[in-house]
Amino acid sequence: MSIEIKRRQAILGLSSLVFAGTARPALAHRLTTTDTRIDIDTQTLKVEVIHSLHVHDTETALLKAGIIDGPDLISLKSRAQLALYIEEHFSLVNGENTVPLSIVGAELDKRNVLVFQEGQLNTPLDTLSVSASMMRGLVHNQINNVDVAIDGIITSLQFRGREKSKKVLA
Repeated sequence: MSIEIKRRQAILGLSSLVFAGTARPALAHRLTTTDTRIDIDTQTLKVEVIHSLHVHDTETALLKAGIIDGPDLISLKSRAQLALYIEEHFSLVNGENTVPLSIVGAELDKRNVLVFQEGQLNTPLDTLSVSASMMRGLVHNQINNVDVAIDGIITSLQFRGREKSKKVLA
């Protein structure tokens, strides 16, 4: 049995393949989000924080802003500069007191860079507020997602634009 392909069908088929095969590489790495996980144990008053950022986008933004010297987060110095940047742009407030957080470290994890912080609440949880402005002054349309787990119960927050602080506990 002979199948006859019409000229119009062949042209449409080929143009569909060409269109489907073209990609927009400029958008391939644009992940304008950070993800932060905060774990609070109300028995021990211990606070653990992990920030996750896309490596390539973070390198590009931090280099452009003059925060790191080269376009890589492989070096310990660059990761330390990122951790210090995060420390300046992220905070927790319990009642009237800022929760003191210490930088534990920063490491590469496949396509992400992770920044670790830990702290100790000075008093039991009262009202908890989070401020997460990381990368929002450097990347257009940046969104910071923050999950707060208090004794395993998770509350999710999202920071956009000029939003400053959000309450987890009122």
